[in-house]
Amino acid sequence: MNYADVLNNARQCIGQYCKACPVCNGVACKNQIPGPGAKGVGDTAIRNYNKWADIRVNMDTLCENGTPDTGVELFGKTFKYPFFAGPVGAVNLHYSDTYTDMTYNDVLVRACAENGIAAFTGDGTNPDVMTMATKAIGAAGGCGVPTIKPWNIDTIKDKMAQAKASGCFAVAMDVDAAGLAEGYDAVLLGCSAWGDDELELQDDFIPLYENMEAMGLSGVKLSAFASGDSSYTHFCGAVDAIEAKGKDLGAQIVAEGLKVDGTVSDAPDAVQEFAAAVLAAL
Repeated sequence: MNYADVLNNARQCIGQYCKACPVCNGVACKNQIPGPGAKGVGDTAIRNYNKWADIRVNMDTLCENGTPDTGVELFGKTFKYPFFAGPVGAVNLHYSDTYTDMTYNDVLVRACAENGIAAFTGDGTNPDVMTMATKAIGAAGGCGVPTIKPWNIDTIKDKMAQAKASGCFAVAMDVDAAGLAEGYDAVLLGCSAWGDDELELQDDFIPLYENMEAMGLSGVKLSAFASGDSSYTHFCGAVDAIEAKGKDLGAQIVAEGLKVDGTVSDAPDAVQEFAAAVLAAL
């Protein structure tokens, strides 16, 4: 199998959003999936790629002919290359049903360890994600880095215990909510809200929602927006939940939350009206 075969195979099983492009620059999947698709207007990954493309390493040093040493030592472990595989969460939501978070992490951790590098694994609302990720890391001799979302302290302790038992050489943690609103007069919180659950919060937004207490929202102006499907029982329930919790934490709700049926690009007038209402309240 060569690289072209890998790409062709990927296109058959990677789902409708990722296009398995020859160059992963965020253009084809703009604003469709987290990460390469980016959030907001969807140009973050594109801008990052373009900025990295401006950087060139000019090898102007004379040296003996030989194989360069690309190895790196980190936390007492030696790796073949100075790069790791990043964490990916909600695999079957953002890509396809070919892999779940658990089966993806199992392949990723093992393959990276076998080839001299390490993989970061993701986290999620399903506790099996961390259980299976740390199990895979343990089977790879601790060659992996579990990423833990900023859940409540008891959940963090449980997941840290699993990470420690795996023998991993490091642990990563997102700091989504800590002090997020401090120093700001106003905060806008947006979330994808597709589903039949009453809250309808996207998986990667739940840790932030559960840690809104850490944001410092007291006295801060707040509004929320979400995209969803009006055929669901609780259409964009995330907006109501975010505003209610923000109000309980002392935030001032300054504009009626925006609920978009479909994607943001389907409702430009509603978005402009929401933006104008928020700006008028500042």
